[in-house]
Amino acid sequence: MKAKLRYKIGDKIIAKIAHKRKRKLGIPNYPESKNLLFILDENTLSNSTLIDAFERKLIAEGKQIHRLIFFNKTKNIPAEKLDNTTFISRKDLTLWGSPKTKQCKKIINTSYDFAINLDMNGEESLNSLISLSKAVCRVGYFRSNKSVRCYDLSIGLQENTYTFPNFLTDIDTYLHRIQ
Repeated sequence: MKAKLRYKIGDKIIAKIAHKRKRKLGIPNYPESKNLLFILDENTLSNSTLIDAFERKLIAEGKQIHRLIFFNKTKNIPAEKLDNTTFISRKDLTLWGSPKTKQCKKIINTSYDFAINLDMNGEESLNSLISLSKAVCRVGYFRSNKSVRCYDLSIGLQENTYTFPNFLTDIDTYLHRIQ
């Protein structure tokens, strides 16, 4: 209960900070874009085969992908380091959900063409990170009108039959339509 209240208050603060941050506005031409950021949590990693296939497709199109993976507990972070992947935990974020470590701040302050939040469960920390991101276009799953504030492009249906593979397919479809 306390965590939910803390993130509700923090969400309002993050929204005000994010609104004041300088970033390029507009949606970049997708075929010309090069840098993409995937933001996901440890629960979304259960779909890693689908994410890896999607990544390979984008890399074949000439895109550079960086992953930011959020873990609730530091002890769950894998010991092995992966190329173009950054692991963070709650300890890397302030009480309100904004980044406090250098590695987290570096990623958030990088101007990616697209930042894509692959979390469909509404993890507040990931919403804070994408809200603060300097990415030109922020993409994510549409949960409610609240999620519209976090994203420039919201994708998804409010149906029980809408699954993660549908979400990835829709992301791919809609990104390719941006020109």
